Amino acid sequence: MHLSYATEKSYRSWAQSYIRALPKYPTAWPSEKKAEAFLTGLAQRDVAAATQNQALNAIALLYKDVLGMPLGTVDALRVRRPATVREALSIEDTRALFGAMEDVGGYPTRLIVRLLYACGLRVSEPLELRIKDVDLAGARLTIRGNRARESKTDDLTGSRRCSCAHVRRGGCLRL
Repeated sequence: MHLSYATEKSYRSWAQSYIRALPKYPTAWPSEKKAEAFLTGLAQRDVAAATQNQALNAIALLYKDVLGMPLGTVDALRVRRPATVREALSIEDTRALFGAMEDVGGYPTRLIVRLLYACGLRVSEPLELRIKDVDLAGARLTIRGNRARESKTDDLTGSRRCSCAHVRRGGCLRL
């Protein structure tokens, strides 16, 4: 079993909760029905979908790896993930926000915010940029060591390119 310590700890907690709940269910029920009742109870308590999935995985691991009898199909009431409604600022609001921003303490705050917005960067990524990561002639920006520990290249075309115009004039060599 190759699980992280945190996952093992969580699975152990779910297995203990499940084992404590077993006396509530008739002994004649098969394991799948007991697991189904336990997971349905979680759904009725309004837990998150990820929580219920984690409990299911912990119970499946308990049966498969600890008890040596794989769990069959479990048809529990499933928690549905809420539909995410993505919202974005209007063009006017975005322009107003950019217009209200000022560079702070000699740092290119406006450029950093424009890079975050235009290139979809994480907060830490523009702060870790080096001069060699910005290729204005080729209109490319290289982000090194992202979450997957890989480099990615982003094109600085269109509005992104003009947001970096003051870099070309030498205004932001302290990246």
